[in-house]
Amino acid sequence: MYFYYLSGLVHERKPIEMTIYSVIDGKVDERFSVQPMDPLFTDQADSDLDETKWDGLTVKWITRTQPLLLDPEGTSKASLEITQLPHPPSAAFAGGGDEAARREIRDNFLIEAGNYGFYIYRNYRLISWADSLQGLVPFDKKLYGFRGRLLITSDADDLLNIDVTKSRIQLSELAYDHLRPEVTEAKGKSQKAWSFRTSEIKKASKQPPHVKANDEIDKAARLAEKDDELDEEVASPDEKKELEARRKKAAEAKPATDKEQELLRKEGQRVQYVDFLDNNQLWERAHDATNGLVVKVNQSHRFFREIPLSDTNDSKLITLLDMLFFALVRGEYSVIYKYEGLSPEKCEMMLQEYRERVGADLSELIRRMNVSALLEDES
Repeated sequence: MYFYYLSGLVHERKPIEMTIYSVIDGKVDERFSVQPMDPLFTDQADSDLDETKWDGLTVKWITRTQPLLLDPEGTSKASLEITQLPHPPSAAFAGGGDEAARREIRDNFLIEAGNYGFYIYRNYRLISWADSLQGLVPFDKKLYGFRGRLLITSDADDLLNIDVTKSRIQLSELAYDHLRPEVTEAKGKSQKAWSFRTSEIKKASKQPPHVKANDEIDKAARLAEKDDELDEEVASPDEKKELEARRKKAAEAKPATDKEQELLRKEGQRVQYVDFLDNNQLWERAHDATNGLVVKVNQSHRFFREIPLSDTNDSKLITLLDMLFFALVRGEYSVIYKYEGLSPEKCEMMLQEYRERVGADLSELIRRMNVSALLEDES
């Protein structure tokens, strides 16, 4: 309320000093020096707001201090200034998701529903807190960081319809018309800046669909491998020996390359898209001796040439396909590892033939159906 007086900003007046005393049993226990609080935090505004590049962490000027005419003759003026306060979610994001950083920004800058709008000072004393100026500043979460100030003198009482208690303001038609274009432009910049930061955080936080799918597939694969280990532990000695031998043959038949092993170990990539697979296979199994299964998917297959999934934004479709491809190799591995009807070598030969036939038949089916044209028609 007395920000200007405590800060020494009142013309030809020394700053007021205020101290609160805590008295216990008639004796002064503590003393608290009252500090001024600027709801616009103008001392922290380092530059003008660029609503398309703002980092959301700093206070910015929207409207630097300027005079505003309140009457046609120019005899009555107000001082107008508007700032943009920080964006709490940006603070949390910059802190690696630390919610304490978000709370700190909200607390330090008093960012909440009841605090945005205009702070109106008459003769340097606050008479209206977070005023909407008759709807010029509407209820909108995107305006939580919007802070404006009007500094007026008693000369403007009639123009602004200041009530007898000097505690409320009612804009005259003239004053409203003068304020509206300036406030509308400033409000728009604030909303755009807030929306920009929200979208930037979403874009930065959103994992590519293959990354998200691989994270979940890797977790599931590790659990499946633990189940296999438990199955071996509870098996009879002869069964255990047979399972161990089949597991070893299944892994050795399709060893992962050094690059494939590195992608699995460092990035958890269970589904790896490659440029080429022999005999036009759509997918093929690979095995890391330490970390388990990988599926290689052939990007050169007609399936991917005719259906460019790399260009799609359908993350659900991509995730489902990644799951399907990994399930296919997990099924192959289970057949070789646990199916007693055929030897591991014969299972491997049969599955190799199966993959090649599926790759060839799928390629021919897509050609005959003219899938690319079909998809264009559907879109």
